[in-house]
Amino acid sequence: MQSTDLISLLVIALGNAQVSGTRHPPIDSVEELLKLDISGKKEKYAAVRFLTKDSPEGKPLADWLLSLEGLKQLRLIKGQLQAPEGMTPAMIAAMSGGSPMMLLAVYGDHCEVFQPMMITPPPVDLKVDDLLEFLMNSSKAALIREELAKRYANIPRTANENAWQALLRNLPEQLPAPVINSLIAVLALPDVPEEDRKTFEELYKSRAVPVVPRFEFTNRGRVDGIPPKLELVEASKLLQEQLNKASVFAAAKKLDQWSTHFRACAQIVSSGPQQTDPMLGIFDECGWPKPAVNLLAGVVRSWVFGGKGSWNDVNLNTDSEYNEVSSALLERVQDSIVAASCTQPRG
Repeated sequence: MQSTDLISLLVIALGNAQVSGTRHPPIDSVEELLKLDISGKKEKYAAVRFLTKDSPEGKPLADWLLSLEGLKQLRLIKGQLQAPEGMTPAMIAAMSGGSPMMLLAVYGDHCEVFQPMMITPPPVDLKVDDLLEFLMNSSKAALIREELAKRYANIPRTANENAWQALLRNLPEQLPAPVINSLIAVLALPDVPEEDRKTFEELYKSRAVPVVPRFEFTNRGRVDGIPPKLELVEASKLLQEQLNKASVFAAAKKLDQWSTHFRACAQIVSSGPQQTDPMLGIFDECGWPKPAVNLLAGVVRSWVFGGKGSWNDVNLNTDSEYNEVSSALLERVQDSIVAASCTQPRG
């Protein structure tokens, strides 16, 4: 099951969470099904933690709910993946995977936005120093460095910095799983000696560790006003305009499939989807205005910023117009998430 499937089903669990911190049986069944630890007491499951200033290590769902004064409702919808500082959307997709989710804690006069990251520890405890030592002993070190850096060419560089140096500067001490997988793919190239492959294989086996992923929710911002200052009608209009601009740009680059996709997204914002998303159906059933549900449906389809085959994978990263269109679209999608989800339900 993919990470986005896991988090989508987590919606069911959070949707059943009471502000009082009590939990319904459906949460227990979802925990068991997905091996997600919402209670914070099941070490073998993927822990769901809420990071706060007073608890940087995170709290389980019930404890976190009890610490929130004045909370009226939680709404978990599709939104933005938490980005490590200094990373672009393309880097997030390449190094962390894409997760279009966002949690809103709704109070009487404002919303607080929490962004989740699914953290999957590497299956091996390999450090950057291990990588550098391995390269020092390889006759094809230059080739391996070059091929590995190519896979992360979107990482911003400082003056006089090459792609490999930029990648090395951004790597944490422990090599992330996607980087390890990329290295394995590079070592499979025909020009890499078999001796290098065997050396790395032995190193990999010697550093194997148990892998238990976790979900972390971190407060990333506040929106004053319920509904927020950005009204629903205005948010819908701005998102449609940006989707149409993206469609025109894609058509000019002969990316016909993407051009059609962006036009379809704009149509969903205007008229609604042909088939209701089960998750968004919850909003409809709870009395959200149809334009708000349509906007959320458009957001779901407009989230093109993570995973293989995404808009980030389009090889136009050096094109300034591509970067401008992409950044503007991401901003409009995020604005629409907050505007639509904070709309007052009917009745």
